[in-house]
Amino acid sequence: MWDDAVRWWQALWSDPKVVAVVVGGFISALLIFLVKDAIWQLRIARLQALRQRREKDLELFYAPLYRIFREGYARFDYWKSENPGTLVERQAFFESDDSESAVAALVKAHSECASPQVIRLWAETQAITEPSARAARRRELTATVIREYHDLRRALRLAYDQTERKTGQFAVPPQ
Repeated sequence: MWDDAVRWWQALWSDPKVVAVVVGGFISALLIFLVKDAIWQLRIARLQALRQRREKDLELFYAPLYRIFREGYARFDYWKSENPGTLVERQAFFESDDSESAVAALVKAHSECASPQVIRLWAETQAITEPSARAARRRELTATVIREYHDLRRALRLAYDQTERKTGQFAVPPQ
């Protein structure tokens, strides 16, 4: 019985077709393993590059812009608490043109970090001269910045405000 098994094994491996199939299968399996590993490494590198890009966008553009608008709305909320009878719509109060020029400088310096929608809304806001249309475009710009800021924080797994992200509006402080 042992001799039959040895003869069968020798006959099997003496056939060049069998050897070719086994060796070809081994080489194919090795290539598949190597290609899957290379694809996995490329995917990891791409995800790391995307994370670095998001961190850069957040740090250089969205966080400073969000802070400028947030401070403007905080000033309005403070003013509104001092003047409760006013019917003025909630908006950013800037101390001077410095905040407006800071936004302009930020957009100019780091436009590569901004989304096309933010750039478009900023350009439209600057081009409009009629005050009510300009205020409406600025509200749209602010809502877009708020949403994109929180989307970036969410994508980077940082703490973010879900309500602000959904509504595009800064949270109203309790009265």
